[in-house]
Amino acid sequence: MQTAQQEKSETPTIKTQKLTMNEKLTFGLGDFGANYSWTFIASFITIYLTDVAGIGAGIIGTIILIARITDGFTDLFMGTIIDNTKAKMGKAKPWVFWTAPILGLLTFLLFRDC
Repeated sequence: MQTAQQEKSETPTIKTQKLTMNEKLTFGLGDFGANYSWTFIASFITIYLTDVAGIGAGIIGTIILIARITDGFTDLFMGTIIDNTKAKMGKAKPWVFWTAPILGLLTFLLFRDC
């Protein structure tokens, strides 16, 4: 009969490869760029809706709250889609590859008359 200590030592361990500093910086810069653009867009829309459209700040805050809650649920749905994607490029890369131009176009259209 084996003791608990012996069972622990016989359990296979999975070794994960650590990211290099260059990879960490690359991921961080990519995430910074995305978050910077989303923050800029959200700020612009908030100022536009209060100053130009004349909508109250409380209503805009409620709209943003509902959008964030909805985003939480749609993230789960999109995560399931990505997990079930089988492509040569991987799981998430095809989605980024095909939706990035659409996002770029919509962002351009948002600011075209500024």
